[in-house]
Amino acid sequence: MNQLDPRMQSYCGNVITWSISPTTLNVHYTYDYLALMKYQGVYARWVASGGSNNKDPTNDCLGILRSVVCAYHYPVCDPNNGDRFAVCGWYCDYLRDRCPKETDLINEICSEPQSSWCAYSSRNAFKLFVFFVILFVFIN
Repeated sequence: MNQLDPRMQSYCGNVITWSISPTTLNVHYTYDYLALMKYQGVYARWVASGGSNNKDPTNDCLGILRSVVCAYHYPVCDPNNGDRFAVCGWYCDYLRDRCPKETDLINEICSEPQSSWCAYSSRNAFKLFVFFVILFVFIN
């Protein structure tokens, strides 16, 4: 299993924190291109609207969009089950909340069942564990 080197000239390079298959790594420029094209479509509409947070798409939409489109185009490498869909349910929740007018994008990305494996879930679980340990220590 591999990961993209964030130093590579890659749109999704520093977003992909999950393991990807060697096959995905070999064609990652294709995945990058697809993710970038989705982002640039929304970005062009943001520029056309004046780049304001009062119009659609908003700054908040652009803020989450890169992570979502990269997760959509880069499957998770699961050693037991092969490549799997990488978009987590909370990505779709953010997308619906922050980009409500991007219905075509929402329908495309969130039409498949969301992954039970989430891009940041193991890291967040560890942080949550550490938080509760520190909280427990301070309470006692």
